[in-house]
Amino acid sequence: MEEMISQPKEGTTLDPWLIQPWGDVEGDVPTVPPELEAMAYEVIKEYDMSVSELLLITTKPDKGGAIWKIQTNHGPRSLKVLHRTPARSLFSVGAQQYLVEKGARVPALIPDRRGELSVERGGKLWIVTDWIEPLTPAAKVDLTGAQQLCFGLGEFHKHSQGYTPPKGAVNATRLHRYPMSYYKILNKLDWFRHIATLYSDLPASQKLLSLISKYEQQARNAMYTLEQSPYKELVQRGEATWGFAHQDYGWSNGQVGPDGQIWIIDLDGVAFDLPIRDLRKLMTSTMEDMGQWDLAWIRGMIDAYHQSNPIEPELMQVLLIDMAMPNEFYKHVKEVVYAPELFLTAETEAMLDRMEATDATKWPALQELGAQILEAPADWVPSLKAHLVPASNQSLALDTTGVVSPELAPEIAPGIAPRIAPRIAPGIAPGIAPGIAPGIAPGIAPGIAPGIAYEDAPSITPEQPLVAAEELKSFDNLITSIPAATNSVLPNYQEWVDNLREQILAMRKTPTPASIPSFPTKAPAAKKPSASRRSSASERTFSSDWNHKEPESKSIVERAQEILNNTSLNLELNTIPQVGQLSPYTQELLNKIIVKRKERRRT
Repeated sequence: MEEMISQPKEGTTLDPWLIQPWGDVEGDVPTVPPELEAMAYEVIKEYDMSVSELLLITTKPDKGGAIWKIQTNHGPRSLKVLHRTPARSLFSVGAQQYLVEKGARVPALIPDRRGELSVERGGKLWIVTDWIEPLTPAAKVDLTGAQQLCFGLGEFHKHSQGYTPPKGAVNATRLHRYPMSYYKILNKLDWFRHIATLYSDLPASQKLLSLISKYEQQARNAMYTLEQSPYKELVQRGEATWGFAHQDYGWSNGQVGPDGQIWIIDLDGVAFDLPIRDLRKLMTSTMEDMGQWDLAWIRGMIDAYHQSNPIEPELMQVLLIDMAMPNEFYKHVKEVVYAPELFLTAETEAMLDRMEATDATKWPALQELGAQILEAPADWVPSLKAHLVPASNQSLALDTTGVVSPELAPEIAPGIAPRIAPRIAPGIAPGIAPGIAPGIAPGIAPGIAPGIAYEDAPSITPEQPLVAAEELKSFDNLITSIPAATNSVLPNYQEWVDNLREQILAMRKTPTPASIPSFPTKAPAAKKPSASRRSSASERTFSSDWNHKEPESKSIVERAQEILNNTSLNLELNTIPQVGQLSPYTQELLNKIIVKRKERRRT
């Protein structure tokens, strides 16, 4: 979508306007709010350049982001508002600058008048970069284009090794989260089964039900094999060793530039990870588009990547395990959770038929590649221990800029960290989101995390006083002493960690009076996403009842201890649900669906 923007509208006020999502992802939103348009001009003033024209190229109305092409006295440039939190975006800005300095083919960042690489306005970071043109998609008609993409991806990953985030940035990492990611898919497949059962009269329901057990077994086998693989040893090498992955690499974000080489754009989602994550996504999505797993293409893509960034045998094992997961099935079917009646159509049934046919060609190809996927025993229960960050990384650091930089393992206590202290944000938030409510109403609570679907989320305000260094030390001691402090109710701490995500979501919720401080001992109810998958801007604002701060007399450690004590006493430490069983949260979801259907029938 493109729109010419001449000048900000008269009378538009910027302060204290904060950038919020203004539409749904499915909607055609050819414009941005006038406040954002005016803010773009204010940001331009921070740079040593004159701008003769702004062209709105694309928007992310569901997230609050936008990109303009600007004509300047230095040539065409890009102006972009990054939709993530400033601390999370700072990680990406630092990563892009690191790549530029290493000679990678990514757009160069333009410093502002202060020499800074970003400008903060409206609660978001803005960047200006070179506009690379022309950019042409790699050819999809033969293997050559795919190999070119993979070679460029390998170069990107090679250049990213050794990166250290700047002070004040979130340590965005997915390196240790493969088990949690696999478990999320396994858990959601059970959701799909129960939803399809409830909507059994819809066209695609029976087809979906016929496939669930097969894909569940695939997920169990892959997760079981991952536990026996070199994965744990690989991730222990650390983030700097592996560098970061793009996380959204494909035919649109990797394109052929004016020099005939692959240039990589849209880097705002990069995060530390095993490099094969991007390669796996590119290969499996390409095979899905082709309608079959073509062994020549797969080998050609792996070989091209290997030329620019060699894949060691142990990493190759993890790549093949990741390819064995039912990733494409999950990616396409997860929409059923948001709007079953709109999703389970005849078109979806036809899509499932095509996916089933493609999946039949997947396993011979994996076998030819040397994949050895183990059969999970019937009594095997998934373990989430492997995703925890080593103890050396479980700390918070007070940096020289006066911002608390969270480096605490994101899932060391899923469901508790974002509610512990007003200053432990926005860094921990993006990392723990998938461990709290994966896939449920992303982005409802701005500033906390995409994925925390609380109806009335507690306010986490970065403006509150900084935590003293000695208080941070006490907080670290609190985290490491949890087993002793809660021994009476948590005799097995590791089991408690593994089950906490499920149990936090399962806790019953009650309305909280305005007199109660902003850190409740029980989580508010998870909000059911609308058919559009995203909440409106009005839904994303916090209830005023939750905007009350903790008394300043209470320290972060006192607040944390109070939450830990109250929460642990209310948890029912059930084991992870087996295949076919309902977790409390799943039961709650299905109950809501039943009520919704009854209401529709009445009307």
